[in-house]
Amino acid sequence: MAVDYMKTGVPARLSRTLRPYKWPHFMEKNRAKEDTYHSRKILGRLYDEVERVDFNPAFEMSFDNRILSAYKLDQSMLEQAYELKKEYDSAVRRIMAQHDIKSDFEVWSTFALHHSREVGDYKFYEEIGRLSASLKDRFRARCYEKVGSKDFNDIGPFVSAMYTVTAEEVTTAVEEQRQRMGKVDVATVPLMSFPWIFQNVLGKIANYPSKGEDSSGSGAVLELPNPPESSSDEQRATPPPSTSAYSTRASVSEGLSLD
Repeated sequence: MAVDYMKTGVPARLSRTLRPYKWPHFMEKNRAKEDTYHSRKILGRLYDEVERVDFNPAFEMSFDNRILSAYKLDQSMLEQAYELKKEYDSAVRRIMAQHDIKSDFEVWSTFALHHSREVGDYKFYEEIGRLSASLKDRFRARCYEKVGSKDFNDIGPFVSAMYTVTAEEVTTAVEEQRQRMGKVDVATVPLMSFPWIFQNVLGKIANYPSKGEDSSGSGAVLELPNPPESSSDEQRATPPPSTSAYSTRASVSEGLSLD
């Protein structure tokens, strides 16, 4: 009847007798306890078997030296990559704040472990997929504009610079926190997903370094300015940044093996 409404003009009506008065726990309805029940049927049992695992960042994993030492990077290119990373991080944080997403790897992968639930899961994943794709396309275009080419020989060094400034920023923050507090506060670690908008280029650099490889293996280090101190209220209001889930050695989990 409902699908024929446009032809018949007769609406389908759900009577009160057909409306559920209690919901099974696996549907996770935000309702009073008396309005839900613990289902013992197969869907409820499967739901109970699922283990919820907290995301534990592997900060002990280092960044890939094959990418860090692939090119001789000048300070100008490193500074351009760093400025673009700041713009990218700001855009990602806006998405995280809008949808109550806890890390930028969830934005990058579109696999959100938690979101605001203002809309249903289906619409949310459509929306986050659109936002993530648009974000990557926009900043890839900015990178091509900076380099003036899409050729690997031209974009490769810039992607290596993106990876280098990200590695320097994250490594410095992690080491400082460990020395000061003996542990790492995930909420204050810089975002890491920026270079992974070119994940295929990263893989190509790691496996097939260009002729411009730095034979010294020393890599390049950008002298980053000290970030401005933010109040505790600002830190609480800003969704926590990502972790070293983006380490190249961990990229196998994203379907891209660099080894």
